[in-house]
Amino acid sequence: MCMRIRALLILTIAAMLAIASCSSGNATVTVVVTSTPVPTATPKPTATPIPTGTISGHLGYPSEFIPPLAIYAISTTSTGTHFRVDTAQNQTAYTIKGVKPGTYHVIAYLKPDLPALRGGYSQFVLCGLAAGCPSHALVNVVVHPGETVKNVDPTDFYAPAGTFPPPPSS
Repeated sequence: MCMRIRALLILTIAAMLAIASCSSGNATVTVVVTSTPVPTATPKPTATPIPTGTISGHLGYPSEFIPPLAIYAISTTSTGTHFRVDTAQNQTAYTIKGVKPGTYHVIAYLKPDLPALRGGYSQFVLCGLAAGCPSHALVNVVVHPGETVKNVDPTDFYAPAGTFPPPPSS
């Protein structure tokens, strides 16, 4: 804007000088005005956010009550990436929202963490928690953008101590 005002001022002064220097009344003054392009800011492209997903499931515990739990979805491919939701005593379901697309293991930890008392979403859960089920291997939970993965029940509290990893550090 300042450049336009300056150009107009110079144009006005030039016209006045041209008129004043003319001794006869038939002099012609031609003024050519050129504009200098004013640079404009080009907006930087913004990354389109990838929609997150949700993991939900039911809770259980080998007791008359369900203690308060910290439910974690721990990435199997990105070290340090995890999502958490805390539950209240006797809460029977959970939902973890805002989970980035990827593959996770879901583990329930007692609050505060007691090393031998962890419940995982494992092959043992898929087998119905039956005594004949041999595997306590964690099940890969795949989260896709914008989708909810349901029935991820971290209720395998029967695995030998140390089967499931400790909770991630916050």
